[in-house]
Amino acid sequence: EEKKNFVFETVFSSDEKLEFIRKAKDAGFFIRFFFVCTEKPSINVLRVTNRFLTGGHEVPISKIVTRYYKSLANAAVAISIVDRAYIYDNSVDNQLPKLICRMVDGALYKQYAEILPNWVQELL
Repeated sequence: EEKKNFVFETVFSSDEKLEFIRKAKDAGFFIRFFFVCTEKPSINVLRVTNRFLTGGHEVPISKIVTRYYKSLANAAVAISIVDRAYIYDNSVDNQLPKLICRMVDGALYKQYAEILPNWVQELL
């Protein structure tokens, strides 16, 4: 409402977040979308399990898997709405997420990875 710049972080598995992005775009915001994902949901399951074993909170496996695919579906839609999208792969443990590609106005602008991971190809 105040038209101030802002940032938020989310699992992005909720349609409400997608609607929030649509409203921000309609309100005239320039939107940069940073999407970090992994090659497959089993990576996320293992990481959440390890977090739980070291004192973190637990998330049911079914919920992790459902959120994984829902966030991919939402990201595919968001890419067509936002001004810029930066897609990162975080599949490799103990490494920083890798910038795979950059999108401008819903189209592939620059590819940084020699080969696009399967999940990224599905977004395009």
